[in-house]
Amino acid sequence: MTAPTVAANRSPNRSNTVPLNDPTGASPKPAYPKRSKSVGKSNRLALMLCNDWALLFDANQWILANARNVHSGRQWQPISYIASTKSTLRRVLMEKRIYPELAAEQAIDSWPERFLDWLAEHKAKQMGDRP
Repeated sequence: MTAPTVAANRSPNRSNTVPLNDPTGASPKPAYPKRSKSVGKSNRLALMLCNDWALLFDANQWILANARNVHSGRQWQPISYIASTKSTLRRVLMEKRIYPELAAEQAIDSWPERFLDWLAEHKAKQMGDRP
């Protein structure tokens, strides 16, 4: 005889169920897939801000990331996503108490105000660098 089960997500139409009489004594929990919090490979480095902080980007936004040391090396953990303006980026840096080095501050100063303008400029520079 099989053990009675309860739907993990409280939906009777779902097949992911957890036995009610789990031998470990654990209560039924939803069976959600585990997600990695590390930044994906499609994200690229825009700027090193200071020792353990970097500004990455993808096609939609800047990504403020913190360095974590793991067995396989250094990994960037996303902390904040900024898709609007440079002034919003500065506000987030202040709120998180991240103080970029002088070279990083100067680089940010030279950028256009909007992320999409910055991205277009960045792409144009990348295309100009290629042979």
